[in-house]
Amino acid sequence: MFELSPLFFLGGGLLFVLLLAIWQVLCNVSQRENRAFGFAGLTLVALLDVFAFMGGFSIGWAVSLLNVGLGLAFIKLAKHYRLEILFASLISLLLALFLRGYFLPAYEIAEILLTIVGIGAIVKIAQNWTHWREGSVIETTGLAMVACFGFLSLLSNDNPAFASGVAVVAVIVAVLFIIYSRQYRWQFALVSMGCFLWFANLLNA
Repeated sequence: MFELSPLFFLGGGLLFVLLLAIWQVLCNVSQRENRAFGFAGLTLVALLDVFAFMGGFSIGWAVSLLNVGLGLAFIKLAKHYRLEILFASLISLLLALFLRGYFLPAYEIAEILLTIVGIGAIVKIAQNWTHWREGSVIETTGLAMVACFGFLSLLSNDNPAFASGVAVVAVIVAVLFIIYSRQYRWQFALVSMGCFLWFANLLNA
């Protein structure tokens, strides 16, 4: 019998979003020049990064390697979000190397890269803050920032205090974006819920 813990709900939610991302990819595969296809591909690759980490040393490395190939395919096919997909694929490669024991510092490198990208997103948001209503640049950057901090919190589970703090920051920022966002409210809502469930799991541990 499954225990109805925060981690159980987190896994179920991630699986739902994964299936939704696959559906979005299939719906937009004939229109690869659309931003929706690239965004769905990015979502799929990023979620598989999470599943690879949660899979651990048993199957996580295989999921990571599969995800690298999938990411390269999306980079080839998609017209948008190529750089972001490349970054997610790089994280997958680092996870695969770590989980197979080939390059143990890969874990710390992944954490450093997520931190750098998250801080870079904060800087980009600050630079474009006066143009909030002129496009979706701030919203997509904010979504990337929250996702990076959420995954960083996941990777930092060996340091519960730090992981909890990062998760709380991600939730707060995501809620603020839900209030002010015009295009990505449900995406921010899903990411904030995931971060909140992970935070609840850390408290429950």
